[in-house]
Amino acid sequence: MQLGYGKLILFGEHFVVYGLPGIASAIGLYTRCRLYPNEKGITVNDRLTNKHILVGKGNSDILEQTMQIILKETALEKKNFRLEIDGNIPIFGGLGSSAALIVSIARELNREFLLNLSDKKINEIAFKAEHVFHSAPSGIDNTVSTFGGLVWFEKNLHGGKNKMEQLKMKKPLLVVIGNTRIIHDTGEAVKFVRAQKEKQPKKFEQIFGQAKELAHEAKKELIAGNGKKVGELLNKNQGLLKQVGVSSKELELLCETALGAGALGAKLTGAGMGGCMFALAKNAEQQKKIAREFEKEGFGSYITKVGV
Repeated sequence: MQLGYGKLILFGEHFVVYGLPGIASAIGLYTRCRLYPNEKGITVNDRLTNKHILVGKGNSDILEQTMQIILKETALEKKNFRLEIDGNIPIFGGLGSSAALIVSIARELNREFLLNLSDKKINEIAFKAEHVFHSAPSGIDNTVSTFGGLVWFEKNLHGGKNKMEQLKMKKPLLVVIGNTRIIHDTGEAVKFVRAQKEKQPKKFEQIFGQAKELAHEAKKELIAGNGKKVGELLNKNQGLLKQVGVSSKELELLCETALGAGALGAKLTGAGMGGCMFALAKNAEQQKKIAREFEKEGFGSYITKVGV
């Protein structure tokens, strides 16, 4: 049984698509994959439909396409086995569920068939398969799910190697994830932002400049473990994402609720337009308080840490 972990983008979502820096962290939510013997063919369960699919039928199902890429990369197309997938990451919530799915499958195949795949190769497979879910993935989700910890990421827009730096913090930060339970499409959100950028290039040039400065400042404060300052920067980043047009009334309500409960900062994470956000808490007791407030408003909540 192998795990692929979910992620929070702390700074830079949408902006990383254009080569600007982003900071993300693995979290304690995961997708889990276990392999069992199978008499004939390869089957895998779909968490969305609760049905098993037989891989190789050539349909357009997103899980089928994902499996085809993974099997081609691992040269296991002719094997017989059954994969059972489960986990606790909300699907389409902006927490990297698709990357975690791919990483967990690749790691389980690597373990079972003694493929001796490096983390680098696992990450390459995950990035290729992420294109099934997202038309133009930045690479940050699969990188964090593969390597874990806190990651500084810059996409190479010319097709070369992406820049990745694992960051070390003095102490982990405590967060509460709020889930709007509104399913969003990352690809559509990325297309929306691109269209807005083309309509208002000067506005976006200013926003991108601010986003870059925020990321560099946040890097220093995260390493130092300065929660108060990180919280202020999270709020500023949320303001930029609101200007870009990817926030929503539900995400705004969650952010306001968190700040009203004493959170140091709060922002959406992932593509926006629904999905999840997170709030930075001062201590474990405040984490519980924020989670309770989220649930009072009818939203889902998850307590976890970043930087571990």
